[in-house]
Amino acid sequence: MLCNPSNPAGTVHSPAQLENIAAVLRKPQFRHILVIADEIYEQLVYQDEGEAKREHQSFATLPGMYERTLTVNGFSKSHAMPGLRIGYLAAPKYFVQVCTKLQGQLTSCANSVGQAAAVEAMRYEMECVSQNEERMTETLAIMDAKRKYIVKRLQAIPQLEFAYPTSAFYVFLDLASYFDGKQGVTADKSEVVKDADDYCEYLLRHYHVALVPGSAFGVKNGLRISYACSMETIEHALDGLEQSLGALTFTPVSGGAATSSVVAPASNGGAVVARAPFREDAPLTEKYPQNPLLGKIAASKTVVVLGLAKQLEAEGKQVWSLCVGEPDFAPSERVLKAGMSAMEQGKVKYTDVKGTAELRTLIAQYLETCKGLKYDPLTEILVSNGAKQTVYQALLINRFTAIIYNKV
Repeated sequence: MLCNPSNPAGTVHSPAQLENIAAVLRKPQFRHILVIADEIYEQLVYQDEGEAKREHQSFATLPGMYERTLTVNGFSKSHAMPGLRIGYLAAPKYFVQVCTKLQGQLTSCANSVGQAAAVEAMRYEMECVSQNEERMTETLAIMDAKRKYIVKRLQAIPQLEFAYPTSAFYVFLDLASYFDGKQGVTADKSEVVKDADDYCEYLLRHYHVALVPGSAFGVKNGLRISYACSMETIEHALDGLEQSLGALTFTPVSGGAATSSVVAPASNGGAVVARAPFREDAPLTEKYPQNPLLGKIAASKTVVVLGLAKQLEAEGKQVWSLCVGEPDFAPSERVLKAGMSAMEQGKVKYTDVKGTAELRTLIAQYLETCKGLKYDPLTEILVSNGAKQTVYQALLINRFTAIIYNKV
């Protein structure tokens, strides 16, 4: 699983870093490993004076990687269409064919109105490419100003470490210097903050600042900041972050027993067997036990934090939220009009399970023109209801013993 540019790190891999990954995958003992390349943030890359120019490179362009890379992308981030849920998969026919079958049973097709908007988004994209214009210049300048402001503020907080942001709209904080072997105690000793998860809750309750804990991404003492919001929100949120860390006294704690993060595989099948009759007043959990695999699925921590923030807002409290990973800029006017026109014309019927032919053709043209990747729009492009659904479909069709993902 290669998320590049990265959510949650807000970084983009250099060509040299990508080549290092590819070099390992070319070794005979790793030839069986597939790569799901999530490239949804590809157009949100920033530059710094005095640094080499940063550019996104698709992993499938590296020698030997085309046939084993399933590229996932979509329109939620750089085209500001997250609610319309349009993503796509570009991969060899062998993979797309079975993903198409799976999608046919899951959702039948992608959102028809969203596809109409996506067609216009791709037309606009290709027009800019043909005229050598940068479509995202103004948006990137606004996002970049927020990025630089956050970096300056974070650098002024003692002991706070973070991944220097170069892409997307995230900054990932490392609170290990605060919580590794230590815990935070409030001045009146009425509250103990044990780790980054506790700290996120503490920050939201006392300072009304919403962040996402790093445990949502497999990093125990991390925090993710999203700067896809107003500068006012960023300023107030960082004030709360700085004040809250300063208000806690961090003291050593005795070490506890290590806990394993390995999840034992659960059975998901077998013959149907007769069971003893249950009591009619038995709870549903006893009458109809659910698939044990569901117990391994955690609720999205972004959704949980956002829910708590909404509760505070319902109580009339101002919340400064840096937790939502959706653009705060609007789609182009022509894209909005295309979506509204589709509604007015009643274009709300099923489309081809793989997506409309026009959209698949435009996606293929974009990938060939901008990335140097050639895919057959008839058999090697699949349009789905968002990049996230595309990732899960790609996972479901492949036999795997483990998912290896790039660390923050």
